[in-house]
This record gives sequence, C-alpha cells and structure tokens, in this order.
Amino acid sequence: MSLRKNSIGKEKTMKILKTERPRRFISILISAVMLIQLTAFVSTSIACFPVPPIPGTKLDVEIDVGSIHFNGETVEFYVLVALAGEPIDVDALNASLYYSGALYANVDAYIEHVDTGLYRIPYIIPTDAVSGTYALVVNATYCVFDGCTPRTFNGTALKSFLLSQTLTGWNALLTEIRDTVAVIKTDVGTIQMSLENINATIIAIDENLVTIETDIGIIKANIDIIGPTLTKIEGNITTINTSLGNIEGNITSIQGDIVTITTNLGQIQVNLKQMNSTLVEVNETIATIQTNIGNITTNVNNILLNITQIQGNNTEITTILGDLEGSILTIQEDVMTINTNIGQMQVSLYQINAKLTEINGDIATIQTDIGTIETSTNNINAKVTSIQGDTATISTALGDLNGTILDIQGDIATIKTDIGEIKVTLNEMNTKVEEGLDPTSVGIVLAAITVIAVVTVGAFVLRRRKKGA
Repeated sequence: MSLRKNSIGKEKTMKILKTERPRRFISILISAVMLIQLTAFVSTSIACFPVPPIPGTKLDVEIDVGSIHFNGETVEFYVLVALAGEPIDVDALNASLYYSGALYANVDAYIEHVDTGLYRIPYIIPTDAVSGTYALVVNATYCVFDGCTPRTFNGTALKSFLLSQTLTGWNALLTEIRDTVAVIKTDVGTIQMSLENINATIIAIDENLVTIETDIGIIKANIDIIGPTLTKIEGNITTINTSLGNIEGNITSIQGDIVTITTNLGQIQVNLKQMNSTLVEVNETIATIQTNIGNITTNVNNILLNITQIQGNNTEITTILGDLEGSILTIQEDVMTINTNIGQMQVSLYQINAKLTEINGDIATIQTDIGTIETSTNNINAKVTSIQGDTATISTALGDLNGTILDIQGDIATIKTDIGEIKVTLNEMNTKVEEGLDPTSVGIVLAAITVIAVVTVGAFVLRRRKKGA
C-alpha cells in the first residue's frame, strides 16, 4: 500500500516539474526584457533629457579673459566648471559672444577641452569689429544618476571685455613671431595677432628699431624679431628677406665685419661672417669679397687691411677675413704697391708712419712701425727743388732734406745731408730750372763746375809740360 502511494507521489512530482520549467523560462525571459528596457532608459537619461534640477544645487562656472583686446587679436577665453568644489567634465557647454545687447557670434565650434573641468576658447576678433564692450556667456550642463533617478546640474557665467580698434597709445612692442602669429606686448598685457589679418608692413628702420604699420595701429620691434636675412647680392645691390616681406637696398659701407645696407626704410647692418665671406681678390685699393649669396666690392680700408710686418721686401698683411702674405713691388711717391696671391694692393706710407732714415747714393732706407724698407731714391720722388750757394734743398715723398753740394763728377752732383749722401744728375737740375728752380743759383753752381773743370784741365796740361821738359 505504501509502495503504491510512493509511486503515485513521484508521478505527481514529475508532472509538476514538466509544468514549472516553461513557466520559469518565461519568467527569466520577462526579467531580461525588463532589464534591457531599464538599461535603455538609463542610456537615454544620460543624454540629459529635461529633468528638473536639484533645488539649491548648481554648477560653478568661471570665465577668464583680459580686460582689453584689439581688432585682429586672437583672444583666449578660459572656462572652469566645478561641482561641489571639484572640477568636472560637463555633458554640454555652450558659449556665445554678445555686443550692444545682441548676439555677435556663437563660438561653440572653438571650444577645446584642456583638462578636467577646464576648457579653452580661442577666438580671432575680426579686424572690422566695432570698438566697445563685449560679453561672453557660457552655459554648462552636467547629468548624473542617483540610483535610477536622473539628476541634472546647470551653471552659467558672464565675462565682459573692452575692444579697442587701435594699438596706438598702448606702447605696442612685437616680442616674437610664431609662424604667422605675432606676440605683442602692450601696456595692458600680452596679445596675439595674425600678421596676415592686420596687414603688417615695415615702414621705417632706425638702427635696431623697426616701425611696423598695421590696420590697427603702429607696432615697434627689435630688428632681430623680424629675422632679416641677406638673400642676394649683385654688386652693391642687395635683397633682404624678413618675416614681413623683402627689402631692397644698397651696400653703402663695410666697417670691420659689419656691412651697412641702406634701404628706403633706413639702414640695416649684417655681419659678414654670417654669409661665409672670403676675400678672393685685391686690385690696388679695391677688395672683392665672395659670399654664399654673391660678391661684394669695397675699399680695402673697409676690411681693416693692415700691414703687420715688413722684412726686406716681404710683408705680412691682416684683414677681417684672414691673413695674406706679399712682396713690395714698387714705391711711387708715398704709395707702396704690394703683390699677393690674390692681386696687388696699394698702401700709403703714411699709414705705417714711414720715415726716411738713411740715404746712401741712390738707395733710400725707410723706417716704419712694422719694419724697414729699402728702395730707390727715384721711388720716393727725391728732387732738388732749390740751391742757395752750395746749399741744396731736396724734396721727397716723405719730407724735405737740406744738404751741401760736396762734389761733381761728370754730370753727377753729390749732396751731403743729415741722413747720408744723395747723388743728383746735372741734367735733372737743369730740368728744375724750367720747373721754377732759381736759375741764378743753378748758374753759380754750373759756373763753379766750369771753373773746377778749367782748373783741372790746366793742372793736367802743366804736368804734361813739366814732364816734357
């Protein structure tokens, strides 16, 4: 009896299980559908559908911008958003610029995320914007879920600034150029502007100070800021490239390694060493300098050409572009010609404090600051300019000498001076009569010469007669 009851109980249990399985499956399926719907609800809630904000709770929004800005300037607005003292990234941020009570520009497209809760809004003020007071209004929205309940937090802020149409009067100084953006320091702070937007043009150069004219006023700058680079030289004609365009000019002087270029805007100075300059030719007083952008011709004095040493006829020469070696070819009056491997140059004897220190026959010795030179008296243009009795005055390229006529052999007169004896031909002295030499003095000398000759001949004849007797 009990076995039968147990069998009946098992059959009932199996029937219940067969009936309950579909019900459990349906329950699980319904629960899954509800969970999916709840997730979808949460996702749509995060998209910030309108939900009443929590009373007394809002976002803290702060805006920072300069007090004065200028047409063409790139203004940077910074926005900081916080909730309960903690910076947060919001779900929506809108920014609008207003002027004179009306919307001037929507600047949402310029918003950049910098860090948690921090945003940057760079905006270029149009060059034709009207001066006056502008205001930026920023609205922020942040959404969260409290369990399954969505909560929305809002915040707003306003910041105004003054727009000036001109930089004039604000002591604008260009301090840096980044690509095409100018960084300008003014009395009210540092600003940034696009050089293209403000049509910046150089109008004057005064030594190292450049004056720049723009659509919004005058800007000053150190010449190094505009990066002047000499890009072309043809003779003395130059082309100079700057951040604000090209400038044409002429080389007007070279002092040491500094080239001065005169333009219609003023003078610009460039260092020769920046152009890989090499001295390639010297032609008397003209030097040719080769650079990586063209050749320059200038006076040798401009490259500080100096003879530093003389040994006999050999010379050592220094310039700002390197040293040279040469040999003395000729001396004509006070100009000495020196031959080097790049050409001949001429140097004034006065530049080396040349002094005539000795004369021996037709050889003159010249003492200088850098050595001793020996040359022909003809090279220093030694000439008898006057004769008084037996006293003669001799002029040279290095000064006058006074001497006494000692002897005459044939047509050669020997004159003694304080620094030695010099020989002068009589023909040369006769020539001087035509050039203004005192003919009476010359006549006396010639008469004396005649008497000496007669006496010499008479003595010779007397000796012959005595020998004959």
